[in-house]
Amino acid sequence: MRENEKLPMFLYALGALEDKSFELYRNLSKMVKNPRTSALLLYVASDSLKHAMLMKTIGGASMLDLNDKKCEEVIGDTWKRLQDISKEISKVKTLENFAEKLPPIIDNLMRVYAFTLIQFKTLQLMAEPISNLYGIDLKDIREILELTIMDEEKDTQILSELKALYSKKVESEESKSPNVIYQNPDRWYQPG
Repeated sequence: MRENEKLPMFLYALGALEDKSFELYRNLSKMVKNPRTSALLLYVASDSLKHAMLMKTIGGASMLDLNDKKCEEVIGDTWKRLQDISKEISKVKTLENFAEKLPPIIDNLMRVYAFTLIQFKTLQLMAEPISNLYGIDLKDIREILELTIMDEEKDTQILSELKALYSKKVESEESKSPNVIYQNPDRWYQPG
């Protein structure tokens, strides 16, 4: 692979990661019972879809044949983390136990967001050198990258609040269950 193909491939793979994120958030929104939580997850999903289209467009049409395996090689652990989250979600059989699984799922999703946020900030800061070195004009879309960064930060905040909400629900449910301590059941019985 030529040096000038690495950045377009990375940008396209980053768009593919956002595409996978979109699918995951959309699926999550269908699984939760709470309509507000569902709406917030769909909101985050729509941002991921916008970012996916942006990165794939910037990456260029020459990368259209980039498959998931290649994207995983380019993106690395974050791609695998997103796949693991998707597998974990697909294993959830009932919605009753879903609320307790949601906080760790959201925690992992926030790690994916941290990765993409760093990438978008780097692209924004390096727009001019990238334009000069790779011929991909990012200077004209700095404002769009700024809006994308703001979306990522806002979505991270939404996820953080959902995590806190569902963590409290799980703690609340645990505190409602009776605390039974095993004691000697024959203590009341006195042979007579």
